[in-house]
Amino acid sequence: MSAVRRLRLTDYLAEPRIFCSPGRVPLIKILLSMAEAVVAAGSIRSPLEYYNELANRCSPATPPSDPDPGPLAKIYPVCSASVSKLTAALAVCPEGVRSKDPQETVHALVLLSAPANAESLCTALGAHLGRLLKPAAHRRALVESTSPAAAWSALVLMESELTSSSPALSP
Repeated sequence: MSAVRRLRLTDYLAEPRIFCSPGRVPLIKILLSMAEAVVAAGSIRSPLEYYNELANRCSPATPPSDPDPGPLAKIYPVCSASVSKLTAALAVCPEGVRSKDPQETVHALVLLSAPANAESLCTALGAHLGRLLKPAAHRRALVESTSPAAAWSALVLMESELTSSSPALSP
């Protein structure tokens, strides 16, 4: 019988791919910064194809939230043949960024980049993120992070709380 490993965002994210923006930043600029970090991590075979897919085929998902809405988070999944390995990037923006909906301000963005043949893993990680970011307190802890190290610490704490209270997930 094989061991079941818990799926964690921190397995696919690293501090160099965490951005803490002190001021208001346009959505396209923060997404491009995150995408450039994924490319710099060596996870992309064809950067031009990857940027094109992010711009034209990526639809963000909003994780469910507690009754207390708190800061808004969005997950941007990109599953593509241009991606060589599952990699994540995170941006926290206390001032918020405007999404395509002018009434909506996003405070935390997660970019999930996965190979086309790992779509189910990307979907499972997206579901894990939905559970991780559901509590408004978790989203607040991220948005209050003033450095990549602080955001990383907040994520590690959130994931340890989540995994201690839920069954194991298999990738």
